[in-house]
Amino acid sequence: MEQVDTWSEQQLAEPISFGYVGGGAGVMTRNEIVLHIVNCGTYHRGVVADMLYQVPVVPPVSDITVYVRDVVMA
Repeated sequence: MEQVDTWSEQQLAEPISFGYVGGGAGVMTRNEIVLHIVNCGTYHRGVVADMLYQVPVVPPVSDITVYVRDVVMA
């Protein structure tokens, strides 16, 4: 993460194209990618999603890459 500290605001806002593991194309800024990595490390959303599945309730999408694709980029 030391490299992130060296990036300018312009570099953080740069869009990066990638392919989803399940297929399809995605685009996120460097800033969004870093946020995704940090959030995945906390994993609180995964625990809550598991609890909702046990109720049973299908939880909303909690993956930032899917949110950016479906909400922000829509």
